[in-house]
This record gives sequence, structure tokens and C-alpha cells, in this order.
Amino acid sequence: GITLSLLKAGDASINVSSDYTSFKDSLKAIVTQYNKLRQFYTQQAKGALGGDPVLREVLHDIKTVLLTANSNGGRYKYLSEIGLELTSSGDLKLDETKLNTAITSYSGDLEKLFQGDGVTDGALDTLKTTLANLDGSAGLIKTARDGIQTTLSGFKDKIERQQLRLEIRRQELMRQYAAADQAMARLNQLTASITNL
Repeated sequence: GITLSLLKAGDASINVSSDYTSFKDSLKAIVTQYNKLRQFYTQQAKGALGGDPVLREVLHDIKTVLLTANSNGGRYKYLSEIGLELTSSGDLKLDETKLNTAITSYSGDLEKLFQGDGVTDGALDTLKTTLANLDGSAGLIKTARDGIQTTLSGFKDKIERQQLRLEIRRQELMRQYAAADQAMARLNQLTASITNL
């Protein structure tokens, strides 16, 4: 924001500083969402998606972007240098002290890390590209979901064919039962006739 202070009649002091509040909030949101995704993966690894590689690939790709050096021409190459770092447990955390130092002392280099230098993409561009490749409407997740849908449709067709075979078999058994019932009735009649003799 811009702060204007009146010192005395005829004098004014203008202080120009960038407002990084929304930037910090966005980084905190990334931390929260990554940790939620990781927690979801941990829960699902023991359940329905335990044998599915897609979610593992998603986390691996995001983690790779977070850990890989970014050649942007500035002093910061890694997100961890400005406070966005992975803990030993695998969670993402934001060290605000490091971030505040970067904002206060090296905002130009911070900008390069996130936005690139005009030739090399910044870390955020790389992360966006990675997420786009995983996107549920076009990328890896869609491919996996379509594969699951195809498999489910195949199972549905097999079930329907099996049900048809079972229905045909049921009808055959019912005909056999009816024939056996008639045979038993005739046998009973024959027995009755013999008894009458």
C-alpha cells in the first residue's frame, strides 16, 4: 500500500510498500490443502485406493516441484529457502520468519522464485503445470477415472451376461423340476394302481 504522512506545512513523506498479506494467505492455503491431500492419501492407502497408483503419483509430482531447484536468476532456488518446507513427517509447513526476511530484504528475488525471470518458469508456474497434468478434467486423474469407469462397465456387462446365464439355467432347472414332479405324480398313480390290484 501507499502511506502518506504530513510532516509540516509544505512537506510530505511518501512510503511505498507492497502488501504481502494476500500472498502469505495464499501460501498458507497451499500448505493447508497439501496437508489435507496428504492426510486423505494416508487414510485411503489403507482403504479403497490402497492399490491405486494415481494418488501416490499426484503427491509425488507435487512434492518433486516443492523440492526441486528453480533456476530463475535470483538468490532463491528452493521454496524451503523462503520458508515453504517439508517436515520430517512429510507435512508441508510455512516458516514465516524466513518468509518475512525474503519479503523485507529480497522481494525481487522472491518474485523471481515464484514468477520466473521471463525465460525460466517460476516455482508457481511449474506447480500449476504439474497440477494441470493431473487435472480431473483432462490429465492423469481423468485417465485413471475413465479407466475405472471402463472396468466397472466391463464388470456390469459380465454381471448382466452372468445373470442372463443364471436365468436361463434357472428356467432349465424349473422345467426339469416340473418334469420330475410330473414323473413323480405318474409314479404315484402307478403305485396306487398296483396297490389296487
